Amino acid sequence: MKQLTIAGVALLLLIWIWAEYFRAIPNLAQKGVLKNFQVESITPMSGTFTVLAKDYYSPRRHVLHPASPIVGSFSDLAYLSNIDLLLATEQLNLKQLESEFKIQQEQRCYQLKANNNTGQTQEAFIPELKNLSVIASTEQVANQLRQVKVGQKIYLKGEWVNAQTPSKGVNLYHRNFDAVKQGKVCGLFRVDQLQNMS
Repeated sequence: MKQLTIAGVALLLLIWIWAEYFRAIPNLAQKGVLKNFQVESITPMSGTFTVLAKDYYSPRRHVLHPASPIVGSFSDLAYLSNIDLLLATEQLNLKQLESEFKIQQEQRCYQLKANNNTGQTQEAFIPELKNLSVIASTEQVANQLRQVKVGQKIYLKGEWVNAQTPSKGVNLYHRNFDAVKQGKVCGLFRVDQLQNMS
């Protein structure tokens, strides 16, 4: 039993090390990414935010290194943007948000679900939330994104973007992506500068 526990702990440690230090995060400076994606600017955004949620995504198909843009086909959004962040502006009342809602994710868009019948809706918080599927502009930014933690305060500068595969002319988007143009909060975001403020 002791050996099984030790083996389990060792396996968890290896998974944590892989997630923290070896998981590939694509960036626009990589030849494979530049060759296979076109990224078009929509509108700039910058500011200081608190990280409420962070999730990794891998391409849907099974490949040897599922999160690497160097291996396999480049038709999946995760080969361009495999980290999602939910950010809150400094004006948001985090204690109220955490007491009344839980954060869920559907098709790479975060949503707030009321804990009880409090009468509050997520619409009241939407102006203060930014829901980003992030694209790293450089390898340095990709490494900084890897280190971002939930609860951390960060300074972020970049642009909301549209992306497509030039060879097939396929737009890469997830549900509510077009909402960025309508002033809502879920879409692709290219990070040009990132700084830890905590």
